[in-house]
Amino acid sequence: MERVVLLDTSAIIYRAFYANPHFRTKKEPTGAIYGFTLILQKIIKEFSPKMIGAAFDVSRSTLKRTESYSEYKA
Repeated sequence: MERVVLLDTSAIIYRAFYANPHFRTKKEPTGAIYGFTLILQKIIKEFSPKMIGAAFDVSRSTLKRTESYSEYKA
């Protein structure tokens, strides 16, 4: 069976950043990149997906949900 994996990339990067706070190159934090790469490698090894999609969150200011639906609460 062919598999497709969709990543919640923003959540993975957030998790990886705080899980690896001491990973740095000079003064730049690199824990998010390192952690994301490890998680991606694990997913590829475990699931062998044919395709991988990456979804990112957008900034709150760009969301127009309340304009479309005035009763929107989240």
